[in-house]
Amino acid sequence: MSGMKPTLLSGLAIAMLLLTGCRSYEVFQMEVLRPAYINQSVGENGVLLIDNAGTQPEAIGHSLTMPNRVGKDSVIQLSARSADAKPMLLGFLHDKLLDNGFYPEITVAANTWFPSMKDGSLDFLTFQSLTERQRAFLRDSTASRMWISLDGWFLKTETKVKPIDEVNSSTLFFTAQRNVYASTVWRVFDATTDTLMLAFKYNDTLFWERLGRLPQQAVNALPTVDSTLAEIADYMTNRIVKLLTPYWDPVARIYFISGSYRMKYGYDAIRVDNWNQAAAIWQEECENGVGRSAYRAAMNLILHYERLGDPAEALAWATKAEELMNKPLSMRLKSDEDLLTNWKETLTRRIAELERLGY
Repeated sequence: MSGMKPTLLSGLAIAMLLLTGCRSYEVFQMEVLRPAYINQSVGENGVLLIDNAGTQPEAIGHSLTMPNRVGKDSVIQLSARSADAKPMLLGFLHDKLLDNGFYPEITVAANTWFPSMKDGSLDFLTFQSLTERQRAFLRDSTASRMWISLDGWFLKTETKVKPIDEVNSSTLFFTAQRNVYASTVWRVFDATTDTLMLAFKYNDTLFWERLGRLPQQAVNALPTVDSTLAEIADYMTNRIVKLLTPYWDPVARIYFISGSYRMKYGYDAIRVDNWNQAAAIWQEECENGVGRSAYRAAMNLILHYERLGDPAEALAWATKAEELMNKPLSMRLKSDEDLLTNWKETLTRRIAELERLGY
């Protein structure tokens, strides 16, 4: 995998830093490869996903708070099939890891492959690792070298109903808001050496909100907890997968298109996708140009080398841009100074990230 590729995804965070007015720049979107906690694959023989989390009872973890006629709140305990989210978590994680292409094969372990050790009604609150006995059973059941074990899963929801105007309780509308708190514990093993590679806890929150003319109507408008389990699991794994495998991250950069005639020629070259010709024109502008166009040409060369996956050379051009910016009569703008400062910091981090990725 190379370290960078162009993309049509939006992302104008850096461009938003610039002063607007007469359009002097264009936005270039691309993706950069980000490191995870695990960046050197040990999953050549496949990755095994394991459900080692206890089963959360349906009657634990879910409540509804409703206003009553005497002006106080009534708390009602609800039921939900929280444990049904566990196979969804592993299923979504399976698909996302395969899509990333970092591991050649992903398998979800069947429960029959190893004995369960968390069968008590409150064992879902214990996040212990796979036992030595369980690991022995798994080694006999699979050739996968890397194991990713879900060792803990807990889901809590709090649904509260209140009038929109809390001062005037005779209001005609009520809002029902459900706050969702999801917690997972994960461990990653190198099964060949029976070594724990990584352990982490990942928590997240979501919420749903609906309106109703009556309190119960607002509650009824909410989706049930059970119907949202797949969405919760998908949301969680979108973030968890980025801890387990390198991933492509959309970013935005800018390049300048106005100024001297050479800057305009460079833009013409970009419009026909001739970046090498544009780079040659920008370099000539750096050497022979004056004022703002000279340092902006150097800043364009930062982008040229960053998109080629060479942040070290891009950082060298950032230093050159700073030198040109500090020359007399450069007519530098504060927005350009801020952009260059942020860009240098980004390139420094990018160099460190590529080192972690082994580039």
